[in-house]
Amino acid sequence: MRLKFGKKAVMPLLRFNQIDSQNLNNLNDRLRGALCDKDPAVMAASLNLFVEVIKEDPTQYKDLVPSFVSILKQVTEHRLPRDFDYHRLPAPWIQIRLLTILALLGHADQRASQGMYEILHEVMKRADIGINVGYAIVYECVRCITHIYPDTALIEDAALSISRFISSDNHNLKYLGVNALASIVTIDAKYAAEHQMTVIDCLEDPDETLRYKTVDLLFSMCNPQNVIVIVGKLVKYLRSTVDVFIRTELVSKITTLAEKFAPNPQWYILTLNSVFEVAGNLVKPDVAHGMMKLIAESPADVPPEEDMRVYGVDSYLQVLQKKVIPDILLQVIAWVLGEYGHRSMTTDVPNSFRSCQVFGSSSRLSRDQGMDHRGLDEANGTCHVATRSWGVP
Repeated sequence: MRLKFGKKAVMPLLRFNQIDSQNLNNLNDRLRGALCDKDPAVMAASLNLFVEVIKEDPTQYKDLVPSFVSILKQVTEHRLPRDFDYHRLPAPWIQIRLLTILALLGHADQRASQGMYEILHEVMKRADIGINVGYAIVYECVRCITHIYPDTALIEDAALSISRFISSDNHNLKYLGVNALASIVTIDAKYAAEHQMTVIDCLEDPDETLRYKTVDLLFSMCNPQNVIVIVGKLVKYLRSTVDVFIRTELVSKITTLAEKFAPNPQWYILTLNSVFEVAGNLVKPDVAHGMMKLIAESPADVPPEEDMRVYGVDSYLQVLQKKVIPDILLQVIAWVLGEYGHRSMTTDVPNSFRSCQVFGSSSRLSRDQGMDHRGLDEANGTCHVATRSWGVP
């Protein structure tokens, strides 16, 4: 009866700690002693409390890393009574709690982490037996591996383990795979390269939560080599989704990636034009300002076919043929044509500008912004004050 009481005595301490963590200061020694209790249930009950106190102050419990590693090793070797087994796996919930604790103690600590590498490899290997609770342990192993001081061999094992999650037909496993791969990408994006197309395909999955997580992962794994593919898929997804929250996130991520990894200015302009057209009301003014600044600061002493300003003028004249143009894009067009319209070698800009339906008597820009078409007629390239106010200082 004394051992059973020990378990019941440990469990309320978690709630006491949540109410006031100072209450447990004088019970630290007894809490440590619970790890060595003869009753595994007392040890298991103490793990929840250890998670909470270690979150508050990991340094105070660094000396317990060997103890937690030893307990995890004993659990995986079936040292606990069979009553703790679940579907042939020894005490899976205890394993998950221990992995959470190790992740907290090993974060940014090479010395503490080095004592965990061997057992993490062993736990991940033993848990991968093709059942759901085993997948849960593998996933928690991956999270632990990505939180502690990194080890190349261990990260490669983790990436190999989650590859089966991502390629699975089970939505839950895919979700775990995307989450786990997102953790690995924070260490090194190269581990996601081989899964790029599989991850992109998740954007078309009927599970909305999985699609949202996929957007976050694609944002993390984007680089100069794959930016065209990833941004193209994100723009396609932006065109198809109607969820305002997701559209807002997509606009923010697409514009950030385009600005950070654009392979050339022409691609940058075309990409942002697409975003403007699809979700112009969600684009921040700073994005439009950045585009105008890019055009204004592009080299001027280049042939017309390489001139960024000429390219901008010609591309925006094509956009003007559309009947509906978002206000923010219309402002960018007005500024670019007002500043550099005279550089076009192929089009009579003033006449093309006046013929566009968006600048008719009902034009919102003309009515609300005070647009003056005379600003586009000046051959010397200076623009009217109405367009100058949208430009680069």
